[in-house]
This record gives sequence, structure tokens and C-alpha cells, in this order.
Amino acid sequence: MPVTKRMMAAGDWSIQLDPRTPYETLSSIGVTNNGFAVLYVTDSWFDPTNLSAATIQQQSIYTGLYRKQEGYRLTTLSGCHISGLLGDEDGKGDLQEGTITYTSTTGQPQTWVAACCPSWASVSSLQVSYGTSNGLAWTWHWGGDSPSPRLALDYLATAFQGLKSTSTPFAWMLYDDLTLLLNPTHNIGRVGFVCLTDDNTFESGNWAGGLPSSMVVLPATIANSIDVEQYVNRGIGDWGGGGGSAFSYNAASPTNYKDPAGSNLSWKIKAEFPDATDGSQASASMANLVDPNSGANYLPTITVDHFGIMASAPNYEADYDKLAPGDTVNVWSPDNNISDVTNPVYLRGQLVYPEQYTIQSITMPIEAGMGVYMQRSFDSAIVDITRYVQWEPPGAQIEVGGLRPLLTHTFKPRSSVVT
Repeated sequence: MPVTKRMMAAGDWSIQLDPRTPYETLSSIGVTNNGFAVLYVTDSWFDPTNLSAATIQQQSIYTGLYRKQEGYRLTTLSGCHISGLLGDEDGKGDLQEGTITYTSTTGQPQTWVAACCPSWASVSSLQVSYGTSNGLAWTWHWGGDSPSPRLALDYLATAFQGLKSTSTPFAWMLYDDLTLLLNPTHNIGRVGFVCLTDDNTFESGNWAGGLPSSMVVLPATIANSIDVEQYVNRGIGDWGGGGGSAFSYNAASPTNYKDPAGSNLSWKIKAEFPDATDGSQASASMANLVDPNSGANYLPTITVDHFGIMASAPNYEADYDKLAPGDTVNVWSPDNNISDVTNPVYLRGQLVYPEQYTIQSITMPIEAGMGVYMQRSFDSAIVDITRYVQWEPPGAQIEVGGLRPLLTHTFKPRSSVVT
């Protein structure tokens, strides 16, 4: 029962304890009194009696929230990633109440994202980076809709992309060290440090020479997934709120799928852009929603036999073989037609052409040698449950692909003015 991190989502985890776990231990971590406790997974075991809680927190490669206890003797524990504190899958969370208005005139719109942070966070503990969105000056007015921080961040990611009129999606990621990044996807995490390949030429997985000199090669098993579940070829909606105008947008390169009658499939999405001040701005925002979804979606899944592959923070240059959602990786799999002739890379003297993908999620097994701990809150004592965990076989799974705008659960504020 592994642990999962996802970009712009809460992820999940499940851990099976030994049925012979002492009653005292099970009682001390009972979900009735310890719901929303913090789970830590480290890539080696540490004795919490000899280390501070802060040290174990810093060493955690997966930090989760504890929400469920079930099974025989209640020995199956589960929950979500720490990013679930920004709002869960049902829209519950530390919702914004009342009206908030912030104006950025310095090109550093940190006040908006700070307002999206839940009450347990502060600007100092949540480091925010904006990449190419610096320089935007606009007013954000929010009232009446009571969004969760997660939905508010989803909206800001969409708004930044639309205001910059760029096809590069913006995304957010909350790391285990509580660093929050809201950036263009190519500015989240590291770019191109790792090559994942199922070519047996590179089975040993050691350091590679050539370009780039710092690239790590990880042998993997790669399988492709293709779907059209988010396919759309036309967007309809209005801009400017109640005083705006209706408009429509046809996909730049629609795929001519057929309906049962043999006609070209008409598959539309409806969206509102109350923050747009003119039709061209609304059309650009709709294009950023429709065009990335106007074809099939390719999502390779990669299985890597690599111990403790998860990274806990965006700045982890010392750990070249660790990865996090948001990282851009090179994927080389000729058998799955995964290659890019415009991206030549020398690996051990051989020229290959891997394709670059953004990591969407990582699922990692809990293996022997790791440490597993629980803590009721950040300032309470650490409970070590490592000895009772039932270990899993190796095999982390990495889901990669281009981030596509979500067509459902899109949240828009009731009033938003761009200046």
C-alpha cells in the first residue's frame, strides 16, 4: 500500500501495520483522537529519541495527513498528502470567509497567494515563486464564494496563464517542506536532470557522460496510455461577468472524431471569464483551455526500481536521483515511440533523442529500511511506528505528461478586475 504525490492535487497514502501491533501503539495513533495527524516517511530510519522532531520533519520524503483507520484490529492507516490541507477532493478545507481585495503594483503579487494559504501557514513558511508572471499588476477581489485554498490556487494558475497569453500552463505544488510554488510548469522543479529509459544499454543506471554532464540515467519499464476523456473542439461562454458579452472559440487544430451518424463530432465546453476586460483576452483564455485538450492525451507510466525516489523540496541539487511532481524528465523508449529528434543527448557515448515530460504524480512503495512516524501536530511528540509496518516490494511508478487544463471543477471568483 504505497504513498502518492500529485501536482495540483492531494495525492493519497495507505500503510498496513502488522496485525500483532500492540494495543498501546494502536491506541496512541487512533484516528478518533488523532485525525489529521501528520505522517512522515524517511528514506532511512532515525531514532526519534535522539533527534528532534524538526530534524525528522526535514528528512521526510513524504509528508501526509492521517484520515482513516480500518481493517482487522484497525491496522490499515490511510490519508492524503500534506497538500490536502489546502482543500480536499470534496471542496472542504480552511475556506475563505468574507471579501478580500488585494492590488499588486510592484510586480510581486504575493499577497494573493498568501491569502490562499490556510491559517497554519504564513508567508515566511510558504516560499512563493512566480517565474515569468512577475511584472503583472492587477487587482483581485474575492467575495461570497468561500473557496478552499486549493480552488483559489487553481484559479490563480489559470488567471496567470491567461493574462500572460501563453500556451505554457501554470501550476502549483506544495512540497513536503511546505514550500509552495506557483509557476509556469517549466519553472516548477528541476529540468532535464534525469533520463528514464527502458533501453537495456543503460541498465546499470550510473552517471552518464556527454550532454548534459549532470544527467542521471535510471533504468525503467515504460508503458504508454492514450485517452480522449478531456477532448473538446469548441468553447462557448462569456466574459466580464454580468456586463460582458457572449463569445465562442474553435480549437486551432481539432481532431475530426466522428459521431455515430458519421458527422464530425461536436464536443464543447462552457466557461466564464469574469476577470477578462475585453473579448481578445477572453478568447486567449479560452484558447488556453480548449487547444491543449483538442487531441488525444498521452500519459506514459514509468516503473522504476529505485529506493526512496521522492524528493521533499524543490531545491535538492545534492540528490540527483530523487524526483518530485513538477520535475521535467527525459524519457527514452523507442519501443513505445517516445522520442524527440529535436532533443539530442549523449549518454555514455551514444546519441539518443529522449522526449521531455513533466512529472504529474509519483507513487512509491514503503520499503524495508525506511522510517515511518506519526505526529499529532507539528509541535507534539513523534511516534515511531516503523517496526510495525508491513513492507512492500520495490517499484515506484511515475506518471508523466503535459499538464492539461482541467475542464471540470473550474472555480472563478465573482468579481475580479484586471488593471
